[in-house]
Amino acid sequence: MGISEKELKVSGKITKTEKAKELGKVFSQKAIKHKIEKIVFDKGSYAYHGRVKAFAEGLREGGLKF
Repeated sequence: MGISEKELKVSGKITKTEKAKELGKVFSQKAIKHKIEKIVFDKGSYAYHGRVKAFAEGLREGGLKF
């Protein structure tokens, strides 16, 4: 179940953080199609900010539960 920036339906210039959020939404839709509704997001010792945070927010907005 792969995702790519090519799947985004966004026009114009957007930042990398905005792309990460949109990819999170696309990924969550695909996961829900495969009957995955709950996930574990392990960031390890890395900081939770920037694109990682935006991706996680996109996943939540898409309907996945952490």
